[in-house]
Amino acid sequence: MKNNRSGRLPFWVFSKIDLKVKLTILFLIVSLFEIQANSNPEEDKLNLDIEQASLLKVFEEIESISDYRFLFESQQITSEKRITLKLKNKEIKEVLDVILDDTDIEYQVKGRQVILVRSKKNQLINNSQTPAGR
Repeated sequence: MKNNRSGRLPFWVFSKIDLKVKLTILFLIVSLFEIQANSNPEEDKLNLDIEQASLLKVFEEIESISDYRFLFESQQITSEKRITLKLKNKEIKEVLDVILDDTDIEYQVKGRQVILVRSKKNQLINNSQTPAGR
């Protein structure tokens, strides 16, 4: 009598698994590979060619050509500054450094989200100038 326990699972174990379970497992494995392939946003390079656009239009353009999304309060991020850019193969941080230069806006990149806020020192100055009765 031969013992069939050689460390491998017999084929009949897999034949009894339902087709739905097999497809679910396959889908999960493929999804994990997709997540791994898109997990490094630092390697994304942006190309921008913009002339005399507002800050909001520049953000819209970046969102349209990349997977980055900008989060900000519209009352806090108002800039009349017109921007002309011609950048090739730049990372998002380099682009934001150029765009937000000479503004009171700071950014923080978290994955594919860019969070924009007014700098705290500028907020303190503006708050101290408002009358106490308001």
